[in-house]
Amino acid sequence: MKNAKFLLLALLMVAVLFAAACGGNDDNGDNGDPAFDPDEPPPVGLNPPTDPPPPPTEAEIPAGTGLDPELMGTWDMYGLPGWLMIYNADGTGHRGMTGSFEDFTWETLDGSLWQHFGGTTGTELWGYVIDDGVITFSQGGVDMFWFVFLDEDADPPAAATVVIPDDAVLDDELVGKWGMFGYEVWMMIYNDDGSGQRGMEGGLEDFTWATLNGELWQDFGAYIEHYEYIIDDYVVFNNKLTGEEFYFIRLED
Repeated sequence: MKNAKFLLLALLMVAVLFAAACGGNDDNGDNGDPAFDPDEPPPVGLNPPTDPPPPPTEAEIPAGTGLDPELMGTWDMYGLPGWLMIYNADGTGHRGMTGSFEDFTWETLDGSLWQHFGGTTGTELWGYVIDDGVITFSQGGVDMFWFVFLDEDADPPAAATVVIPDDAVLDDELVGKWGMFGYEVWMMIYNDDGSGQRGMEGGLEDFTWATLNGELWQDFGAYIEHYEYIIDDYVVFNNKLTGEEFYFIRLED
């Protein structure tokens, strides 16, 4: 009798677990993630692989690479004015902010770009498409970053005219280290003393920051960036000047 009761209880538990496993989507179409509206698609760039593809070895770089003349010049990152990619005609290049550039050499073939940094960074492989003065960089088929071409007539970032309110404070929820979705090695770091850094290890750029009522100001000295932001399971930054949105996930210290 005891064995029969035990068997009945075990079967009941299995049935409950099976129902729970199959019942992830209810009638209202909830996808199980309270951070998203089930009637809206997830934000672009939110579901790429957690880690970038491994860098190619020298043997994997095909023969016949060259230097795409359309890529040559200085490009400014959408939503992060002043963060530059520079491709020189001699095959050298630089990325980052003035005063904190990282040097590399580069080569291209059929929409693929190899950037050689040496050291621990090694070689990065990117796909790229250039359209009407805008370059889209991708990895693994996922669009990651957008840059606009700058020329000698380029205006300084409009964010330089932004003024930080006198009553701005530091939002404790923002304090910590955040990594960009799909490319967590690119970080935003907000310290509790009002200082901050952004970029990748070895090439971090310093700034000071302040917040007020869901708005964020980042002061780089030469200019100030202005964002709206929302913190849920992740943080969404909306650039007040360009309208571009960026998604970052909290990283462990």
